[in-house]
Amino acid sequence: MRNYRGVLLVSGPLENYELTDSAEFIFRAVDGDNSVEQIGAMLSEHYEVPFSDAVNDVAEFIADLVENRIIEIV
Repeated sequence: MRNYRGVLLVSGPLENYELTDSAEFIFRAVDGDNSVEQIGAMLSEHYEVPFSDAVNDVAEFIADLVENRIIEIV
């Protein structure tokens, strides 16, 4: 993880990501304690988007991070 010119960059063995504001919000909320639904609720409130859309976005983004071995679910 690196902040470059105000943009958060995360790298894994398969992919590199330049995170948007909402992706950074999700990435920072993934702490081992928050569930997908909890992060979705936070995202929904922060960006004023429907809860179900936020949860779907969180689940999809986390799945991408896991698939590209940037995070690991234990």
